[in-house]
Amino acid sequence: MTAPPFSEPEGPHFSHDPEALDAFLGGATSGFSSRYHIEDRVLYRDRTDPIALALGGGAFLVRDDAAELGSALGAARANPVEVDSQLGTAVALQAVGLPAARWDFWARDPVEGRWRLEACAENWWVMPHLRG
Repeated sequence: MTAPPFSEPEGPHFSHDPEALDAFLGGATSGFSSRYHIEDRVLYRDRTDPIALALGGGAFLVRDDAAELGSALGAARANPVEVDSQLGTAVALQAVGLPAARWDFWARDPVEGRWRLEACAENWWVMPHLRG
């Protein structure tokens, strides 16, 4: 489980919030803007609110109340695959410990994305090893 940041964020500083979103969707594992903070595979809003989780290979879990990510995901060629994904919710719960959230599953390639989601659900600890 990822703990909230107790110090200043690390990594590159992005002048504009869309740059931070694009970096996260492009695979960045650190960096921050005035509103967003990337820590490993998690995108935080306002430093402590996890709103997206990168599964690698262009697959993402996105909280259903993170509407600001929609256009950035589209620009990254990711498409919604499953709304309120039960499997995604289980993976996100293990990864970020947010039990009351609903998570949508997005992917550039739905087949590879589903494989990544299932691999993380089966053994959530493999998530950091799913690079690409």
